[in-house]
Amino acid sequence: MRFYTVAEVAAELAATEEKVRGWIAECRLLAITGPDGEPRIPAQALIANKQAAGLLPPAAPLIPQDAWEAFAQGEGYSDPIEGGRVQTPDDPEPAA
Repeated sequence: MRFYTVAEVAAELAATEEKVRGWIAECRLLAITGPDGEPRIPAQALIANKQAAGLLPPAAPLIPQDAWEAFAQGEGYSDPIEGGRVQTPDDPEPAA
């Protein structure tokens, strides 16, 4: 996983380092403490922040909504990529 420094995130978001540190302090931007004691921002946190700000399109769902609803109702669903049926917990036999 890639981690960014405060300076890298500030440059990416056209903000000051103080502003980025403020977002971290306010828990508006996820960060961990690096080995040098400085905050490190995971790439996924930067992407999520950019999506929330409208700088990137929102992430597409991994499972289409209709398939998720069918699965939630115990119906399983057909994976359009694999062409197979995903097994549900109530299935009497394993899916092929």
